Amino acid sequence: MKKLLAIVILCVTAMGVKAHELKVASFNIRYDNPDDYKKGHGWGQRKDKVIDFLKAQNLDIFGAQ
Repeated sequence: MKKLLAIVILCVTAMGVKAHELKVASFNIRYDNPDDYKKGHGWGQRKDKVIDFLKAQNLDIFGAQ
């Protein structure tokens, strides 16, 4: 009976606890490579898309490499 009561109390307590969501992302932005421009994806051609993506994600923590 004590085990059942402990389980019930634990379940009721756990239901009152709300989880917090934390949005984290890491993004490899790559360096400004002149050869990339020839292929159509140089940093100047990609940066606006990267910025738009990051704004849309509404991240709490962001890391770049």
